[in-house]
Amino acid sequence: MLERAKRIFTQKRDDKNKLYSMQAPEVECIAKGKAHKKFEFDCKVSLVSTSKDNWIVGAQSIHGNPYDLSCQ
Repeated sequence: MLERAKRIFTQKRDDKNKLYSMQAPEVECIAKGKAHKKFEFDCKVSLVSTSKDNWIVGAQSIHGNPYDLSCQ
């Protein structure tokens, strides 16, 4: 916890691989584009479902936000 606190304290605005949460270090900044909520901190997930019964047949966690550069 002390090392995470030090990392958060010393990081700069333009730094890559920022730490946004003490309790969940895997979260990332996701730009929402809404006026009342510009950013969220979470992990993106991609789901695949069947068209007939809406059963989820695949799931993938997407890290790195390849199309979202506003939080970096």
